[in-house]
Amino acid sequence: MKVEFDKRSPIYLQIVNELKAKIAVGRIGCRERLPSVREMAKLYGVNPNTMQRVYHRLERDGVCHANRGTGTFVRDDKSLVTRLRQEMADRLVENFLHDMDKIGLSGEEIEHVVRTALRRTSMIRPVRPLRRETVDEARV
Repeated sequence: MKVEFDKRSPIYLQIVNELKAKIAVGRIGCRERLPSVREMAKLYGVNPNTMQRVYHRLERDGVCHANRGTGTFVRDDKSLVTRLRQEMADRLVENFLHDMDKIGLSGEEIEHVVRTALRRTSMIRPVRPLRRETVDEARV
């Protein structure tokens, strides 16, 4: 697997975020055993020390736990997927708002852009209406 890493962010964090995303969307399930550090390092084309750092971070963040001798497993926690999805959404919205600010859009203009995009994409996939407080919170 050839992985292209972003030079602006530490490689280990990019891998952490990718694994969290895979768990959030169900590509990696709760209680599932992750490949060994060496296997994952080979898969991602990184040093095993980098992958060990990834696993430590996942443990620290409460995503995985290591069982000596049997491997590293995704936690069996029903709220984990919800929490990871919320983290991903928050990060995406923060990046989006930062980018909109860089091009000088006001809160009202951003809201218009989002509503227009939602109307366009709702033809493909039904979208629930925005709650007013959600848009207001996004302006903060």
